[in-house]
Amino acid sequence: MNDSKIKVLLVEPEKYPKEIVIDDSLEAMQEVVGG
Repeated sequence: MNDSKIKVLLVEPEKYPKEIVIDDSLEAMQEVVGG
């Protein structure tokens, strides 16, 4: 199990950018971007 976390900047249309922390995995990144 990978316990690493990464900080990313989430930018969505019509919203202010926000910094979030997600797991350092492909699955976590895909969940954030919906794909």
